[in-house]
Amino acid sequence: MFALPPGLQRLLALGVMIMVWLMASQCAQDNVLAELDGTIRIDSISPAAGPVGTTVKIYGSGFSSTVNHNEVSINGIKASILEPASLTTLIIQVPPNSTTGKVSLKVDNVMTQGPVFTVVDPPIILSVTPLQGFAGYRVFINGSKLSQVSDVRFNGVAGEIFSKSSAEIVVITPNSTTGVIELLFPEGKVTGPVFTYLPIPVIDTAGIIQYIRLDAEGPLGSAIAFLGRHFATDAAKLKVYLNAQSVDILSAGLDNDGNPGVIIGMPPPETDNPTTLEIESEGIRSLPFEFVIPPKLNDLSYNYIGNTMRIRLDAYGSYFGVANPLKQVKVFQVGAVNIPVPLTVVSWTPTLITMELDIVHGEYYDVSVEVKEEISEVIRFRP
Repeated sequence: MFALPPGLQRLLALGVMIMVWLMASQCAQDNVLAELDGTIRIDSISPAAGPVGTTVKIYGSGFSSTVNHNEVSINGIKASILEPASLTTLIIQVPPNSTTGKVSLKVDNVMTQGPVFTVVDPPIILSVTPLQGFAGYRVFINGSKLSQVSDVRFNGVAGEIFSKSSAEIVVITPNSTTGVIELLFPEGKVTGPVFTYLPIPVIDTAGIIQYIRLDAEGPLGSAIAFLGRHFATDAAKLKVYLNAQSVDILSAGLDNDGNPGVIIGMPPPETDNPTTLEIESEGIRSLPFEFVIPPKLNDLSYNYIGNTMRIRLDAYGSYFGVANPLKQVKVFQVGAVNIPVPLTVVSWTPTLITMELDIVHGEYYDVSVEVKEEISEVIRFRP
């Protein structure tokens, strides 16, 4: 067999390697030429909608990796092309004055069109008032183009839209936490300022005390004191409501355990009972707290009805409230075992209860008034 000299063998091997490299180079060049054969195509865009200034990615083939060799427009308005660019991806920014229309691309005088990009006109927030509060607060959002808003979210939780127009939305804050306000509309959302949730003032307990002022001699009589949380100790920053009516604050401060407390005067005797107490601290109002003022029975009088053993008994006092099933007057015949006496209430007012009942001469009777488990002192009489 004919054998090649060693030098020629090495030369032949080198030639084979050169041919393989040339073939590979040719294939790569063919691939590039395939990309640059004058065919361009837009396959998709992301996102497909947004306001002016939105960054949009265009996917396809045949693009130029040299940015200024590509020309993109949206509905005829030229867009800025951002770095980087590749043969399959371009990044653009939606230009000012854009309107909804197809995305067009021109690469070295070859043109193609892609999908429609929807230019949205988002709502504009000019002001939000107030920027702090609690669940159930009414918040006013002023701006423009607000009619398209479908949801108002507070840190991701939707509030109740009370009213809506192009210039104003009134929304009721939900149970949420401090975070941004977001306006959702069909094509996206607009982020507004942070809404800060404040703790709601809470009344935990209330009672009747004998109130003594340090700058006066002797007690001023009875007063209502209550303790709670999350309200100021400066009376100037507080308002107190009893049965929804504003009342004067006698004192405000901290108790020995550091809890804020308030003292108010006793309401008029004809005040309905049970009462509701509310406190407003720096504009934030608590939920109503039910407080039963212990009824006071001051005096009794009676008259016989005809020549029978039946009497009409009048009970005088205060804070009886208006008649309802949670209130009752009780009469017991005093003995080894107190016996309840059946009676008929003729009339009931906050300061006078009139009833009719049968009695036995010479026996003792105890009378008391009960308002939702709060019982007055007992008055005993003997007809």
